[in-house]
Amino acid sequence: MNYGGLLSSIFCIFNFIKQKKLIKMANFKSFRKKKSIATLTGVEVGIMSATGMEQEVLTTSDNIENALPQFLLNCIEYLGDKKQTDLKLEDIRQLLPADINKILWDIRKISVSKNFVSIKYEFPLHNNKRPIVDAEVDLDQYDKSFKVASWVKEGGENKLIDGLPVIYNSYSEMLKANQFHKLKLPDCGVDVRFEIATQSRIDHISSFTKKKGSNFQISVHSPVYFEKVKNSENEKPITLPLLDLGTEDIEALRQKIRDVNPDADTTFVIQHPFDSGNVQQLNLVSMPAFYFPSLGV
Repeated sequence: MNYGGLLSSIFCIFNFIKQKKLIKMANFKSFRKKKSIATLTGVEVGIMSATGMEQEVLTTSDNIENALPQFLLNCIEYLGDKKQTDLKLEDIRQLLPADINKILWDIRKISVSKNFVSIKYEFPLHNNKRPIVDAEVDLDQYDKSFKVASWVKEGGENKLIDGLPVIYNSYSEMLKANQFHKLKLPDCGVDVRFEIATQSRIDHISSFTKKKGSNFQISVHSPVYFEKVKNSENEKPITLPLLDLGTEDIEALRQKIRDVNPDADTTFVIQHPFDSGNVQQLNLVSMPAFYFPSLGV
């Protein structure tokens, strides 16, 4: 028997199997799903399905809210400009909160084949019992309540992605085109200007705001009024004193901000089975189990 030839054949077979395994391992990422979506503000975004890496990102962080920007960075291929794929965390933080929720929602939908989320929520001990509530969220029905920004409604005929128009070539172009908005306060008659608030702006203002009362969501839009500079034709912006405004004016300003901004409410309310006044509000996109159901809620 030619043992040398036999060993050589075995070695070739072993090497072939080894190479096949390496090829398969190298191709794991090729199975990652990709999709083009439109934001609620009129920008095309390329997204990719989540992987085990993103699971690690979410589950190894002390605060999932701090982990979501990295999660998004890992799963976003481009923001409007398909040639700009070297995105950074600062690009993610320049997104509007509603667009962040919409993108996270769509990443979940392409990552998991089942478009519903099963929730098993355990309330604290009550009369020696620990009530458990089972609920199911239909993602296809839920996101029908998402609202586009006011300028998207006025966009006319544009490229449509899943029924949403694409108006701008990049996210920065969208922000620049829609940075400022105005209204006249109905009670005092003062002209006011405010800005759309990116997540970066909200985080910055939040960092030095100790108490976030009902006016916080207005203040992040930096509302100002203008006063003429003495002996000049110029005007200077002055921060609007929210605490001095009458009810009609503060309500009008808040409503105008809501009308202009997009909205993607991803919260889900669970009611205690024995206590109707006891409800828990869960933000679905802030739960690791939303993206990876086997992790539980």
